[in-house]
Amino acid sequence: MNEMRQPRGRCRTQGLPKPANVQELICPDCGSKMVLRDSRYGWFYGCIRFPQCKATHGAHPSGEPLGEPATAETKQWRIKAHEAFDQLWKGADATMSRSEAYKWMIETLALTQDEAHIAMFGINRCKQLIEAIRLRDELAEINDCVDWETVRARRAEKRNRNRRNSYV
Repeated sequence: MNEMRQPRGRCRTQGLPKPANVQELICPDCGSKMVLRDSRYGWFYGCIRFPQCKATHGAHPSGEPLGEPATAETKQWRIKAHEAFDQLWKGADATMSRSEAYKWMIETLALTQDEAHIAMFGINRCKQLIEAIRLRDELAEINDCVDWETVRARRAEKRNRNRRNSYV
């Protein structure tokens, strides 16, 4: 991943005009304004009270914010929710396509198409998504097994595999 990083001090947006779609955002941490800034990774919104307040929020190349600004705690929950959700459609254990996963999320959490973006979720919605995925996996495991003994054995095997992987 480090090979994709640009040399320090170089802006990815260097020489490009400031996007026209700049929006006014309020800092979720201190309540001050956030302004569009550039970095070696592209455009982002940063609190005007920097360096006292280090809140940031991502932006599209057009200047449009990536979802809703959030506190550090909310950002951590969004990361956890994405990690859980992405397992549904990414990787070796994926059970559905990306569009099927989003359709499942919309139906399960009773969301509209516009609300089905983890970047817009609050902490409670992130927790709901993570719990819904856990329950979905648990039900699938139970339905897949002939008896409870097999369910328990598979769960123990999965726990052991996760423990081994966490030490690597």
